[in-house]
Amino acid sequence: MTLIELVVVMGILGILFTAVYMFFVKGTEQFHFTRRQNQLATTGRLALEVLSDEIIWAGYMPYGGWTEDEWQPVEIASNTAFNFYADRDGNKVLTDSDHRNIFLDANNVLHVTDDDLMSRIAGTNITAVQFSYLDAGGIALSKPLDSLDRGAVRHIVIKLTLEDSYMGEVYQTVMQTMITPRNLGVYHNFDPLFYLPPPPDAKIVVNVDGVSGTHTPTTHQDALLDLLDGWGFTLVDLSDDELMGYDYDSSGVDLVILRNMPGTGSHASITGLPAALRAIPVPVIVLDPDDAEQVFFMGEGAGSVTDSRCELFKYVFDHPIHDQIAVGLPTFEVYDNTSGTTIVTTLDSLYPTPLPGTELITSFGVDTVSGVSVINQAVQANRRIHLCAPDFDNYTHDGEWFLFNIIMWSLPEPSAPPLGEEINVEGFEGESPGEIPVVFWEDDLEDGVLIPDSIPVYTDFGTGAKDLIWMHSSTGLGEINNLADLSLEMHRTVSGAFDRNIASTVVDLSAYNAFSDELYITIDSWKGTSEAINAEDGVFLMSVGGSIVDLLSQDFETLGLAHGDVEFWGDLYGRQRIHSPDPDWNNTTTFVTLDSRIDGASPFSRSRMMIELDTSALEDGTQIIVNYRMTDHGDETHNYSAVNNSGDYIGWSLGNGIDDSIEGYENLEPGSKTNGVWGDYSYAFTPSGSMPSTIFIIFSQHDNYMATSATQSDGISFDDITIYADNTTLDMSRIGTPVSAADWQRISVDLDDAAITNAVPFAADFGLALSQYGMGPWATYGMHWRYFELGVIEEKYSLPGWHHEPMNTGGIDDWSLEDVSGNHKWTLHANDPANYSNDSYCWLETPKIAIPDGTIEPVLSFVHLPFLSFSI
Repeated sequence: MTLIELVVVMGILGILFTAVYMFFVKGTEQFHFTRRQNQLATTGRLALEVLSDEIIWAGYMPYGGWTEDEWQPVEIASNTAFNFYADRDGNKVLTDSDHRNIFLDANNVLHVTDDDLMSRIAGTNITAVQFSYLDAGGIALSKPLDSLDRGAVRHIVIKLTLEDSYMGEVYQTVMQTMITPRNLGVYHNFDPLFYLPPPPDAKIVVNVDGVSGTHTPTTHQDALLDLLDGWGFTLVDLSDDELMGYDYDSSGVDLVILRNMPGTGSHASITGLPAALRAIPVPVIVLDPDDAEQVFFMGEGAGSVTDSRCELFKYVFDHPIHDQIAVGLPTFEVYDNTSGTTIVTTLDSLYPTPLPGTELITSFGVDTVSGVSVINQAVQANRRIHLCAPDFDNYTHDGEWFLFNIIMWSLPEPSAPPLGEEINVEGFEGESPGEIPVVFWEDDLEDGVLIPDSIPVYTDFGTGAKDLIWMHSSTGLGEINNLADLSLEMHRTVSGAFDRNIASTVVDLSAYNAFSDELYITIDSWKGTSEAINAEDGVFLMSVGGSIVDLLSQDFETLGLAHGDVEFWGDLYGRQRIHSPDPDWNNTTTFVTLDSRIDGASPFSRSRMMIELDTSALEDGTQIIVNYRMTDHGDETHNYSAVNNSGDYIGWSLGNGIDDSIEGYENLEPGSKTNGVWGDYSYAFTPSGSMPSTIFIIFSQHDNYMATSATQSDGISFDDITIYADNTTLDMSRIGTPVSAADWQRISVDLDDAAITNAVPFAADFGLALSQYGMGPWATYGMHWRYFELGVIEEKYSLPGWHHEPMNTGGIDDWSLEDVSGNHKWTLHANDPANYSNDSYCWLETPKIAIPDGTIEPVLSFVHLPFLSFSI
């Protein structure tokens, strides 16, 4: 072999060896990437499970008797920490072990502790944890939450950011879940050893503040409405101007409750209303003492009635309104003594046999005592009852029970149920031919068979409990409405170009496997008469792609006044300070204040903080989001002025010079904010065209006085600035198509097959969406949706010929085949013989039945002893 041949052979071998080497290098890199990402995902899921197992207990309180002031389960609800109470041992005493603290330590490990010795850790490599809080309607609450908003928390969203590195490569993932503690929002002021009897079918009119079309009930009126609703009454709330024209006769009203009017006001001052109130043909409970005297003349001849006061007249200790309140002299607390007014009541004043028109007044000559006064007791429809305790938001358990007794005594006695129409009368006058029953078909309910059956997991758009939170988004003039008939309406408000409406939700399907479980979705849709079914219409799988890039996070704890990513500028009178809360300016950490360095500066000072961002690696069209905390110190609003780039605003620029033009901005409007109160704010923008390599974020302040306290006299403070680039994309795959018919049509989806086809695994954050794309308003265009159900198909005992499914109200399917002493029977009480259910309906498909000739008035009879029997 010549030298040239040898060189050629060596060159070829070198190329081959290089290719093989690169193949193994790329394979190794891909292996490490997949492995690291899987490790982060597994760690995140385990951490979320630990947090879910703890947070689901928030508000657990198995025994009642706690007022809302005593029981506030959510203690801290901030962006990075969540602390709550749960009476886990059920002893109605909150100890150190009942208090849970959730936080992230400096070593990127989550901790769950109590105030005793319990301590759990969850996950590693967690660089950030973010809590968000939603109310019962799925609306996000502003953080940090005050005491009122903490009481409104119903859902907690947890977002974890995990990060690790290997051989110089950084791996990151973000995971999120939502937890709905079943005990948040539960009313605990009850006695669990005693439950109220079923309320009568009664309708009550409650007089509230406001005017027709705009009712503005007070907190005490809201508390009264909540109590009556909880007891099961049908309620109608009326303002003063609606009382006179209401049809009390034909509307089925059983009781009227007139509102308290603090001070000397009363309904007597409204022209024509007193006579109309006296003519109401049902009992009236009066909460205002001036109404009692001036409208119904209850103080005449028995002492005067003045504001918040009644005169004692007579006691009747054994009256029904004292039932289970007190023994002997009925003295008890109507109001909780923590409310600031302790009202001890001794009741009541009712003649054993009063004459119509007799004025009966009860209570004491001091303003802090409540009582009951009654006239016309003998005629139930003419009773007028004065209750001197209108602050329902402060009621104790005894006070609520006493109110319940008064209302029950005021209502008419329930009438006996109708016995039905007389069918046949046997007079025994002599023998006569009788009816001969003929059995055409009989169903034996003994033998159940194991067949596939649907079991709902999530339901919505019905009268039952809502399992889901739907997020609404629309383009242009699109609109989504929840209608009174429990359907969801999507349309465009006016005719024009096409716009899209999307209602999206997230379900937890982590307990299911698309390859081994059978899941389904059913939902009814009704399209507008001229609506065309497009590719954007139907039921969709929804997932989020892309990534979020953190660009900057600054809390000013270590920045000092150094330059770098953050720079400051001030003109002749402008200044900036990075300082600690001394004096206390309602913040616990170091922050930045922009203000004037002298009082009365003329011209006004200009101050700004500039943050330099490296955006060279971002794609064109990427949105940049700035989150920050802000408070002002009595600062007036000065909007952006292009003359010298002055004003109170946040914006962005391509240069860091003071006279460089502002590309976009948003006014801060400190004059509209509450002085001295820190709030969370956000500013988002998307640079048009090519993404610049460097962008400057500008915080600007413009005024003429120094900030000397939390509320004085000018200046704006900033803290906790985070900036990130959001390059996420929404991916939607249609899995269910509406029918081209202008009436209700059922859409059915094989969800597990759809998940496999679209490569979307079942997970804790499985996204679903309902979408409509159209060009006009309902009912010519648009789409209506109702009766959403996501369920699983499992083997369940059933009976041949019998069919069943949940009622179209979003209820739970309680149909079951029960083994009673060895014989199978179908039931509608979820295996609880004492309580029948209203959450299912079933039907029977019988074989064809031949009725013999000559049969007169054939009857199909169905008997289910001992409870149900009917004939057709």
